[in-house]
Amino acid sequence: MPALSFSCKEILQALLNHKKTQTIRPLWTIQKLSDGTEVIHNGSKISKDGKIIEKKLRLRVGQICLLYWKQRRSYINFCIKCGMPVNKCKTFPDYISHPKLLGKVKITEVFEIEMRYVINDTRQNMDSIIIKPLVGKKHEFSLWKEGQAWASPFGHDLIKRDGFKIAKDMFNWFRHYELSIPKRFEVDRWKWLNE
Repeated sequence: MPALSFSCKEILQALLNHKKTQTIRPLWTIQKLSDGTEVIHNGSKISKDGKIIEKKLRLRVGQICLLYWKQRRSYINFCIKCGMPVNKCKTFPDYISHPKLLGKVKITEVFEIEMRYVINDTRQNMDSIIIKPLVGKKHEFSLWKEGQAWASPFGHDLIKRDGFKIAKDMFNWFRHYELSIPKRFEVDRWKWLNE
């Protein structure tokens, strides 16, 4: 059974109360060659030694997945506020914890989007991340550095389903990816089971 692991504390509450109903994952990897050079693989656009390397959609509609908080960590219980292991939490002297396994979900929709970083976007004169669906039925939108979102209904829905309270939190999370060139991402949406 596939597993999805999360570590972004801005979405922890949405995971715990089951309001988060999607995840956005990279469809590219960074590979180090023998000479130390890093090569970014963005779908099938990059090849090594003439061989095309492709990263395909990981999940499919109908699959059951397990959701975890910091799956690879050896700790079992985490603070519900800061997401740290309970013995390392400095948020509460008397902590309230949640288990590593958050629940089981059924995948209901899978599609691709493309993200790119724009320095000093002319629409607002500030940095933004442009998000464009790779399926023609939806419109692109922007996340602004200062927190506003120039968004279609699709954009507002994407932010809400991903568990972010405000667009600025989503912008800050995704800007850690190197998006100076457009990169593909997989969007997986789900329904929580056993609610």
